[in-house]
Amino acid sequence: KSGCHDFIMNMEKGYDTVVGSSGSHISGGERQRISIARAMLKKSPIVILDEATSYIDPENEVIIKEALSKLIQNKTVIVIAHRLSTITDVQQIFFVENGELIS
Repeated sequence: KSGCHDFIMNMEKGYDTVVGSSGSHISGGERQRISIARAMLKKSPIVILDEATSYIDPENEVIIKEALSKLIQNKTVIVIAHRLSTITDVQQIFFVENGELIS
């Protein structure tokens, strides 16, 4: 559901690949997809996303947005984003400017 399986299977050792403590052997988009997969497995009722689509290429952005749409179903979601295009289908948007809530 998070789009991890294909890139994991392309690694030399597949699911047995050790990626290092900071995920240094995978891309930023792949790290984010793994984080989404972990959040899906946890099944938490509240999800906080901080710049979930930052530092990724357009291909990974599409995959991540699809995975996020599955992750956030029936959950309370707090999204921190600089680009409004990354937050769609929301009930409320709050703007913070210079540390103050402006709307």
